[in-house]
Amino acid sequence: MAVKISTPYKKAPARTREIDAVAEAGTSAAAKTASANLVSHVANIVDSTTAGVDSYIEPVRSSILKRFPIMFSLLTTFGVSTTFYGFEKIVDEISVLNTHPFLMLILGMGILAFTGTLYKKLS
Repeated sequence: MAVKISTPYKKAPARTREIDAVAEAGTSAAAKTASANLVSHVANIVDSTTAGVDSYIEPVRSSILKRFPIMFSLLTTFGVSTTFYGFEKIVDEISVLNTHPFLMLILGMGILAFTGTLYKKLS
């Protein structure tokens, strides 16, 4: 004796009915439409969740920055200086650049010129 379990469509959410209809139809146009609708629905949920979290966190974030401005300034300065120092140590490990600083200067200026040209073209 086989037992058939079915969920009435009255209780199923609209998205479930839409996906079931696409599965039964098997057409690519309907599948693309359902996929687009599902992606749109998920994007809306993610956007609303992000907005909710941002609205909850923003007062805390701004109050922390207002309460501890010197600490954040010092942490930012420390982060920038350690990044430059770490980059300097990495460049020191490259023997060609370490022995020929003029080559390092030309390479740096070339990279700056390239990125500036790229920035102008992309803007």
